Amino acid sequence: ASSGQASFSYTVQDDGATYLGPFGSGSTLVKTDAETYVYTASDGTTATYKQKPASGGPSGTVYYATVATLPSGLKYTWHYEVAYGAYRRISLSNSLGYQLRFKYQTSGNLDSVTAFNMANENCAPSAATCTLASTWPKLTFALSVSTNGQGQTVHSSTYTDALGNASCAEGMFWESINAAGVLQLPM
Repeated sequence: ASSGQASFSYTVQDDGATYLGPFGSGSTLVKTDAETYVYTASDGTTATYKQKPASGGPSGTVYYATVATLPSGLKYTWHYEVAYGAYRRISLSNSLGYQLRFKYQTSGNLDSVTAFNMANENCAPSAATCTLASTWPKLTFALSVSTNGQGQTVHSSTYTDALGNASCAEGMFWESINAAGVLQLPM
């Protein structure tokens, strides 16, 4: 299993559906049906991954995080749409009532993320687009592509807030979490 740039090996158990994480990690991965896996971390955090259908999306077996629940009960939910032959997130919401709304450039690259309180806006997390009535904290993105010392292409994003503060991250999950941190959301 891999997430962003990290990879983990799991060992299948006798039931054929439960996988144990690396020795001493205390994590498990359980196949609950033909399209769903549930990851449980040693601290009790769970994350549900669903296989998205291949039609209109990427080929091969790809699973996307759909729900994560912390031991405190705080729940995060990701919503996706198909664009440019791939799944991309349109929002990340939490059980506290906040949402990160992702906006894309016509090229398909991420343009901005806006954070808002869903109690003050009429924007369903699964809606393809939303028009917000108020001004909310927003990050703008710049994608950079470079080559590392091994000749591999590296994609990274730079986030800039309204005050000009910038930060960098790589990978979908960390981009979402980094955006929430820069916007200082109570997540």
